[in-house]
Parts: sequence; structure tokens; C-alpha cells
Amino acid sequence: MIQACERFGVDFVVCDGRTLRGASEYLALWDRGFFAITQKRLGAIAGRFRKVFESGDVVVFLYDPAGTGERQWEPPLPPMEPSSVNGRYCGVASPAGDYEISAVHVEPTVVVPGEVVRVTLHYRKHNVVSSALPQTIHLRFDHETVAAKHRYPGEKYVRRFTERQHRERVRFRHDHTPFDGVFPVDYWPIGRAFAESIEVTVPRQARKGRYRIEVSIETTAMLPNFTLDDLLYNRDHYSGVACAELDVRDRVIR
Repeated sequence: MIQACERFGVDFVVCDGRTLRGASEYLALWDRGFFAITQKRLGAIAGRFRKVFESGDVVVFLYDPAGTGERQWEPPLPPMEPSSVNGRYCGVASPAGDYEISAVHVEPTVVVPGEVVRVTLHYRKHNVVSSALPQTIHLRFDHETVAAKHRYPGEKYVRRFTERQHRERVRFRHDHTPFDGVFPVDYWPIGRAFAESIEVTVPRQARKGRYRIEVSIETTAMLPNFTLDDLLYNRDHYSGVACAELDVRDRVIR
């Protein structure tokens, strides 16, 4: 990014989180999550990119080649929080076995459709794995009716048909890159408990009731690698360890 700014004499960098008309023709892998990730990565380059304007889905950064703006050139602080786990242990291991998600905390635990919940992921790294591949954390929210159903081939298609028929959601998922890729696993402290918090929006079409939150971690792949079971059954490679619960209601008195 810095090399490109210097080469083309860039003064400002504009981040636009909106889906532009016709973008699918050249941005086949566009994802809304890139908007937040890009902001964090630019902000992590201390002194070079300073946020000068923000309005809705548009953020403008001023590029300072000398890095003599509000923040001087220095390594950014690791974007992590101290961890003190009061909830239950769930122990979701990474593919390489070098770290685990020890617990998941959700706040608030009772919401209405359309609200945002704050999900805190508690980590602990056990050993060194150099040059770890990028990994994706899947947070799957399953309604109690989905979790309790008996397995049979084709159940996924029946569930999706029923959702469209009733215009509601009984399952939704949030995919997350740890620390948005700003703080790679290679640099995580070993033997120390720490955490990060993310925000997840409950769909407005979510069916009322209790949801089981399952967590899994997989190595990030450019192309999906589905099996026949992934296509036929509700439990697929996104399913994981049940770590927390969420209650969705018509209204909440706080």
C-alpha cells in the first residue's frame, strides 16, 4: 500500500463500504467485512495514514509519507485485551494445534431481531508454529429447533425451503479473521490468556427462541471444499463446539 501511494503520488485514500452497482463483474470475492479490516490495517501503520473524514460507509485517510502526523512512527500496540474467563470452558483448537479458543462470552444474552451483540473470544496460545497460515473463525448460530432435529439426507434443503416459505431465519453465521489479520498468530504471546471482542448483528428475520452458538476454526481457503454431507445435512464443516447461547425475543426490557 505504501509503495503504491508513493509511486502514484497519492494524497488521500478513500475506503467505501457500499456495494457498488456492477461490482460483481470485477469484485467476485467482495465482502462487507473487508471494509472494517481495511480501516484497521491502515490505522495500524502508525503515522502514515490518518483518518480525516468519516461519514456512514465512507472513510477518508490522509497519506503522510514522512509519518510526522498525530502519531509518530512506532510499532503499534497489539490489539488484544486481558482475559478473565467467567464462563464455561469450550476448548476449540486451531487446525495447527498451536492455540485454542478457551471460552466465548456474549453480551447481551437476550436480544430482539436486528440488534447487535458483542462476542468476546478468549484465546490461549500453547506453542510456537512459525509462519502460520491465515485462519477463519466460524460463529454459527443455530435455533433450538435446528439443533434438536433428527438427521436425515436432504434436511438442509428442507430447512432452507421452510425458511423461505416463512420468511425467517433459523440459522445464521459470522466469519471472523482473528484481529482482522492485523495481529498474526505468529506474534501471539505463549501461555498468556487474552481476548478480542467483535460485533455480530442478529438478522431481522431471525426466528424467536434460543440459539446455540457453535465455534470452529479452519485454515482460510480461496475456494470452498464441500463434501456431499455438507450439501445434504445441517451439520457440515462449519459446525463446531457449542460454546454459548443467545435468546431472541419479540421485545426486551432493560
